[in-house]
Amino acid sequence: MALRPSKFGAGRQYYACTRQGCRGAHGAHQDGTPLGIPANQATKNMRMSAHAVFDPLWRNGHMSRGEAYLWMQNALGMPSG
Repeated sequence: MALRPSKFGAGRQYYACTRQGCRGAHGAHQDGTPLGIPANQATKNMRMSAHAVFDPLWRNGHMSRGEAYLWMQNALGMPSG
């Protein structure tokens, strides 16, 4: 992947796949470091499936987004930080 300028705002960047025909992309912080961990297609599909189940908790007003992620953190026994 190569760091490219974004058309969605001055100074914004993203990572784009450099293979011909590949449309893979990944967000980047202002300093060019990746936003999170880039994924292959199988991992990306699993992440989208997980969000399809999880996101309605906060999008439908059952709780705030922060509360939903805190609930998930506690449910999974994950440390804060």
